[in-house]
Amino acid sequence: MAKHSDAPLPGTVESLLGDVTAKHGRIHIGNASHYLTVDDPHLLVELKADKKLNELRFHTLSPTVALVQGQNLARIRDLLHSAGHMPVADGYLDPPATEGDGDGPDLPFADGGDDDDYVIDLDRMPTEEELAALAELAGRGGALSLMPTPAPPRPRFTEPLEATTPVRGRAEIVALLNTALDRGARVELEYRGRTGGFAAKTLRKVDVAAIDEQYVFGYCHLRHDDREFEIKRISAARLTGEPSH
Repeated sequence: MAKHSDAPLPGTVESLLGDVTAKHGRIHIGNASHYLTVDDPHLLVELKADKKLNELRFHTLSPTVALVQGQNLARIRDLLHSAGHMPVADGYLDPPATEGDGDGPDLPFADGGDDDDYVIDLDRMPTEEELAALAELAGRGGALSLMPTPAPPRPRFTEPLEATTPVRGRAEIVALLNTALDRGARVELEYRGRTGGFAAKTLRKVDVAAIDEQYVFGYCHLRHDDREFEIKRISAARLTGEPSH
């Protein structure tokens, strides 16, 4: 703007541009049905606490990554705008093109034709390192589109759920958590955490959303919110006989 103007930019315009620049890019949204990443764990906590964003129903995967619900990226972007944020979309703001429409190959990190244009087909949630690499590609000016393969529907129970007795070994606990995730079953965890600064053991019913080598993520019915639990702090786990929601 300054380059094509005959006079210096007004101070109000420069101030507005500074405010937009400070917010722009701190939040990234993309088509992982759907994910959201932030550059600061405290920002994710702030977003989850904002009542204007309740519609997104955050499911925390790590301190800076969460799954969110929304009709599409445009709706998620508009909600974040209404809460005073300036997200950057890593994927299409409209539904992605279907296979075979000539918009580029559907291979992971495939060259879309130009030097810095990429079409990325993801069939899993990207890691934080992968997301950082994608952001670097986008920063070079290339056209970057995340086109995830739709996840298959989670299997539904064909037989009544049955409660199980608690298991206590780490390997048995991990196996039970994976079973709960695969079958959509609610679990009860005996968890060693801290309450008011003191060590405490609690029983928590949890709907498992994801699991990795160190943590299990899901909705905690004790706290009525999404939580992450260190697997090493789980002293026992069992299936409750209820489906997760």
